[in-house]
Amino acid sequence: MENKKKITREEHLRWCKDNTPEEMKKFIEGFN
Repeated sequence: MENKKKITREEHLRWCKDNTPEEMKKFIEGFN
């Protein structure tokens, strides 16, 4: 399921806007 990790920069930025910094941190940690 490699597609899950391949999100566009636009999608990423939109996602960041909709989420709190705390959730953002969790997302980044899970992304690495």
